[in-house]
Amino acid sequence: MSKGILLLFDENSSSILKKIYLTYQEHNLCDFMAKENIPAHITLAANDEIDFDLVSASIPQALSLFNPFKIRFASIGYFPATKIMFLNPKESEDLRLIQSLIQDIITDSLPDSISEGLYSSTVWIPHCTLANQIKSQKVSQIIDITQEMLDLQPDKPFIATVSAIALFKYPDFEIIKKWSLGG
Repeated sequence: MSKGILLLFDENSSSILKKIYLTYQEHNLCDFMAKENIPAHITLAANDEIDFDLVSASIPQALSLFNPFKIRFASIGYFPATKIMFLNPKESEDLRLIQSLIQDIITDSLPDSISEGLYSSTVWIPHCTLANQIKSQKVSQIIDITQEMLDLQPDKPFIATVSAIALFKYPDFEIIKKWSLGG
């Protein structure tokens, strides 16, 4: 079982993104997010060695620093090596700060060899996954659908509200514990 820590969006933002996942599924572009019922999110950490007990004890104090906050997504990106399409957030002090705090919490419990992985503060690329394991010939269709549904333009970003943080396990996705930002 692999483990991780997510930022989750409020009900309105999640609903909009879920409609996009369902549209991908209806057009046979990607059914991963819809079929697995994975909520729209930004992953802060993912590692088999995350100590859920340590994180569960530390997160409430770290979260006391945060209220729900907005993230602006102005563009769509693609990780070709992992075949993942994503929404790319604009730089946000709240997003970087919460990711850094979570990294500090989990780094103490991880061996040095794995504490500097893809989700470490120095290499982390914040993103909201739209589609996973997609074929390259479907990339343009996914971009078109996403831009149309979100009316995404450089000067008119999709604004989502981050409202919670959660511990999860995968590949059989399940949220283990969830905390709301702002109490």
